[in-house]
Amino acid sequence: MENKWSDEKAAEFVERYGPRWGEDVALCTYLGALVGSECRLVLHGGGNMSVKSSRANIFGENIPIIFVKASGFNMASMAPDGYTALNLEYLKKLRALPRISDEDMVNEFQTHLCNAHSSAPSIETLAHAFIPKKFIEHTHADAILALTNQREGESLVREALGPDVLIIEYMTPGFQLAQAAAAAYEKNPGCKAMVWMRHGLLTWGDTARESYETTIALATRAEEYVVHHGRRPMVVQVPTPLETAQKHFVEIAPIVRGMLARPTGDPDRPHARTILQFLASREVLDFVDSDRGKEIALTPPLTGDHLIRTKALPLWIDRPEYGNADKLKAQLASGIRDYVAAYDAYVDRYASRMPKGVTRFDSLPRVILMPGLGAICSGKNVCVSGIVRDIASHTLSVKAQIATMGAYHGIEERDLFDTEYRLLQHAKLHEDVELPLAR
Repeated sequence: MENKWSDEKAAEFVERYGPRWGEDVALCTYLGALVGSECRLVLHGGGNMSVKSSRANIFGENIPIIFVKASGFNMASMAPDGYTALNLEYLKKLRALPRISDEDMVNEFQTHLCNAHSSAPSIETLAHAFIPKKFIEHTHADAILALTNQREGESLVREALGPDVLIIEYMTPGFQLAQAAAAAYEKNPGCKAMVWMRHGLLTWGDTARESYETTIALATRAEEYVVHHGRRPMVVQVPTPLETAQKHFVEIAPIVRGMLARPTGDPDRPHARTILQFLASREVLDFVDSDRGKEIALTPPLTGDHLIRTKALPLWIDRPEYGNADKLKAQLASGIRDYVAAYDAYVDRYASRMPKGVTRFDSLPRVILMPGLGAICSGKNVCVSGIVRDIASHTLSVKAQIATMGAYHGIEERDLFDTEYRLLQHAKLHEDVELPLAR
């Protein structure tokens, strides 16, 4: 992975944002832009960044402050106002608590903002606060997930990244994970990074450049390890030409779009319709056409951050009857019907765990995989379906890499539900609210 750090660019950010926000926040914004623009590290609002600094309060007292990326914001394009400032000393006191609910944690965040109008900070804010390093960045690097999402993931991470990278077993992001991360750091203060299993990578530094270069070095090391240890390539008997896949998509897209339209009960707008995006690179086509494509695809997502966009599983259509409109329509209808029933059953199994204030998602698939076509990605508008498409592309790529090395090991179903129907995750969808005159 290319190291794109530029002292000149860093100086430009300091010159542009420093007078109002200070040098620390200006450099954190540059760091976020570097990381956020690399899709192999984060996707669409994923990951987060922080810097510890200080600010004068209304009495002129200089107090420790932590600036953390606001939940759901895209680091690649956000300005310093996308970072939420909180009272660092107060947040550190929360570590003494044995536990804290999401509702209480959010309340503590909201009551200790430096600006009452700030956006909600990241779910991982306390991990950033508890680890005593100036710059901290958290990414969902593809290559790291290719190691963590395997049955022997911990041993692979140790072998690939070395002994000075700590490993934290999977746990729900938030207070529990922050406690575990801080405890691990204190036992190993000389460590340079931390891997959260089936979640991502946490790195830090006394300078923005040090933190960034650690991320790039570890992601590169992971990429090289995955390439050198792939021994079981997926077998494709008859590869589909890209032109043929395009033709198949054009043939069935109107059918799928109609089947994914949801009745609204509004006579002026009787259906909530979806926008479809086509995903069919050479890599994706070889995946869906391979001998193990279905088995590998129907596994949990790489990280819980993707759930609110893609749902836990895609829909797979076996042996599509291209060229026979009636049979193909029946296959699609049956597949979607079965998917809806399975999703409803999944939600019903864990309905007692549904937090108050969280609305149940519709039961329709977001990603449909089909041999001979690739992937159909669904969202309520072009932006949302584009996010689904990008996540699907990276998911299939990483799962294909894992398949060459060993067996996939994803997040357990109960944990998937807790993440998908978590109030803090749903808050990330605030920017998706549709305006009255949209479409």
